[in-house]
Amino acid sequence: MKFGVEGLDAMLSGGLLERSICAVVGTYGTGKTTFALQFAYEGLRRGEKVIYISLDEREELLRATIAQKGWNMEVFGEGFYL
Repeated sequence: MKFGVEGLDAMLSGGLLERSICAVVGTYGTGKTTFALQFAYEGLRRGEKVIYISLDEREELLRATIAQKGWNMEVFGEGFYL
């Protein structure tokens, strides 16, 4: 599964293995949320099933990050829920 980040996908030989779990860990401000949302968005765009779990971020911040990136999540209908 591709991340949707060309250089990263190339470094990982095309992305993650299908049906795998990816935990994103790092200190505050390192881009974990943006990275994970990018991966989730790319999966949804490609028709994949995605579960995004955050133990730290509030819904308002997630929606703000999505809006800042210009991602239109409404096109996924009920396939996207926060």
